[in-house]
Amino acid sequence: PVPGSTMVRETQGQHDGERAAGQGGREPFAGELGQEVEPEFEAARLPGRACEQFEDQVVRDTSNTETQARPQGQGDEPLYENGRLVTAKIPLRETWTAMEALVKQGLVKAIGVANFTGPMLVDLLTYARLVPAMNQIELHPYNHQQKLVEFCQSENIAVTAYSPLGSPGNTSRHQDNLNLFNDPVINQLAQKYGKDPAQILLRWGIQRRTVVIPKSVHPDRIKSNIQVFDFSLNQEDMDLIAALDKRHRFVDPDEWWHIPYFD
Repeated sequence: PVPGSTMVRETQGQHDGERAAGQGGREPFAGELGQEVEPEFEAARLPGRACEQFEDQVVRDTSNTETQARPQGQGDEPLYENGRLVTAKIPLRETWTAMEALVKQGLVKAIGVANFTGPMLVDLLTYARLVPAMNQIELHPYNHQQKLVEFCQSENIAVTAYSPLGSPGNTSRHQDNLNLFNDPVINQLAQKYGKDPAQILLRWGIQRRTVVIPKSVHPDRIKSNIQVFDFSLNQEDMDLIAALDKRHRFVDPDEWWHIPYFD
């Protein structure tokens, strides 16, 4: 494996992963080095409460990371009449300071962020006493965000790549047939290395020194997704995949919250 890279099981609250981790947290899982939790909308205001909810559902582990970020999901968040999300009137600095207190109290091992852009990180680093352990962002060949990845790594902030396969199940975002599994370059490389497209995509993310977190409920796919440490992509092929970048997001909160978060 590439130093600094791994694969983890995601346990974000919106995915109901906390309870699942609690039920099976002590069972061995190949390639898994930790869990992370993202506070839900209300919990973003009270990180301590989010931590308590997490402890109720997950077996405490010294590798747990509580991640603070913009609220995620398409469920019961409060909306204005025009459909735009009602956001809490709380500065990120206040939330981050509260999360730092959780580390001091020994309630969590480390804290991180998710979906933070470059300017957001620059601002956070001006007052943070603890540097975020991680920034979880959408990363795949159609949206590789190279400059943001390099900035995070230069500040010793690990980068987690969500939707590393391009969210193949989210067909509503496959505009103009933008499905990485059907991409000619990815399929050509899959044939070259004797792997499937998903394994090529995951290996590309790993060799960028990012933490890839593919999502699957199928045991055979989960097993296949882990079998990516027996080969390496050469630099020419890494560059070939990087050239596929289209700055395309399969996960865009503007679609359900009407907030141009990434614009």
